Amino acid sequence: MIGKPEIKIWIRSNTDEVEKFAGMELQRYLFQILDQPVDLVSFPNNISNSPIIYLSGDGQNAPAVFSRHKENLLSDGYLLHGTQNGAFLQAQTPRGLLYAVYGILKYLGARWFFPGPEGEVIPHLKGLELAGLDLIDRPVIQQRGVLIRGTDRYLKEWIDFAPKIGLNAFALETHHGIHDLPNLARGRGLHLRLRRHFFPTIFCSQDEYNLHWEETLVKGYLQSLPDEIESIHIRPADAQGKRCTCAVDSQYSLTDQVMRFTNRMAKVARQVRPEMEYPYVAYQSTWGPPPQVKPDPGVILSLAPIHRCFNHAVTDPDCPINSPYQYNELFDRSGYGVRPIFEEHMKEFDPTTTFVVDYWVDASYFGRGRQKLWDRRIPNIGGILQRDIQFYHSLGISSIWTFVVFVDDTYLEKFTSPLIFQYGNLLWNPDIDLRAGIRDFCQQYLGDESLAEVFPLEEPSDPRDITPEVWDKHIARISKTLSITREKATREKNDLFRKRILRLAKEQEFSLGVMQMYKKEAGTTKL
Repeated sequence: MIGKPEIKIWIRSNTDEVEKFAGMELQRYLFQILDQPVDLVSFPNNISNSPIIYLSGDGQNAPAVFSRHKENLLSDGYLLHGTQNGAFLQAQTPRGLLYAVYGILKYLGARWFFPGPEGEVIPHLKGLELAGLDLIDRPVIQQRGVLIRGTDRYLKEWIDFAPKIGLNAFALETHHGIHDLPNLARGRGLHLRLRRHFFPTIFCSQDEYNLHWEETLVKGYLQSLPDEIESIHIRPADAQGKRCTCAVDSQYSLTDQVMRFTNRMAKVARQVRPEMEYPYVAYQSTWGPPPQVKPDPGVILSLAPIHRCFNHAVTDPDCPINSPYQYNELFDRSGYGVRPIFEEHMKEFDPTTTFVVDYWVDASYFGRGRQKLWDRRIPNIGGILQRDIQFYHSLGISSIWTFVVFVDDTYLEKFTSPLIFQYGNLLWNPDIDLRAGIRDFCQQYLGDESLAEVFPLEEPSDPRDITPEVWDKHIARISKTLSITREKATREKNDLFRKRILRLAKEQEFSLGVMQMYKKEAGTTKL
């Protein structure tokens, strides 16, 4: 390390924990990249009113070069500007500065493809070449989140991974771990949330004795939660399959009953937390809009299209599941498609407060029901994910989430899923070139850019609307790509890359077998 120029990270003094964490992250990764000590020091005076890092050997000459661009930095946006001696990183918020840190590290060649240490790629450089760097970047989707259970093995790894792929929100799907979450997420600038089943399966929306009991439970529960949890979505259990048949409730559909109950619980919840967002959850039997009861002020919408088809985007007109209206019961509208319900709900709810909670990166979803054969393997559906996000954004929806249950070290030992990092990339910019991202992934993670040809952007996984002829097409495709992958593994000299390519080949063999089983059953078994 003799002869290497001294490198310092200059950061504002008396700043908050997110800005401090940003400086520490840059210090930690630059040490790995350059194999030399990197000092983290405070500016001698407060040179800027907004979060800033100056990367150089000399902090005395750090001008606030980006002040004239502040109007271009919305929310989580950031600016990077390279010089002969280093670089400036600036944002309007501390969280934006953390994204700036990961942005400049990516410029230097660092990558975070999956949660955990095995999912990151850190280059080794002889020095910093930053002259010519001039970048303004900001996200398109305002709130970008994942949901996980507090008992999941990779809870800590996902908390660490989330901001590295541009996510700014994190939620637990169960109560377990909620009191540990603020400390685990400290410094990462994440909006912390809780979404959980809280009320019973069957309830009455006009029984005053039971309603008073539920109100008492809500008050006590909300008072027990950490102040750092910004939003709490508590809702009835999933299996809301029956309407109450008492004299008053029998005149309402199930969705109307749930809305009546939601309006009542929202009022008492805001007595404890006045700013609380209280959701009406459109999911399974409550998928259709309530025909009679309207949401009270402050009641927001959470849409979870668990019945959707993942062979197509929700806007695909050829999909018999996602696209059309399918009236099974006029009263409950439980059989609607996905797209029309989104559009119909937007007539009653504010899209800027609406939550979309989908299952793109949920390994548990692809391991149950009609998807059970996949054994929790997430399909390669980047193109579908992209069109879904573009559609939600076109409606004005600014909060998009996915479950990431069971995506842990056990999962990553078996499967190679670009969708994990594509999710964060697409929420930041829904119009990115997915193929370019796959080529970069194959070069950096697998050691061979040409392997991009084995990753489809739309891979079938749902047997409901696939004929044997369509399965034949995809069986032929994966047979061809399996041969390519095996041949690449044979020629690869790097042990780490060869191990990863061989794992990919095993995954393709597994997928081929699943598709063959689906083909055999298509048209003969109701799946």
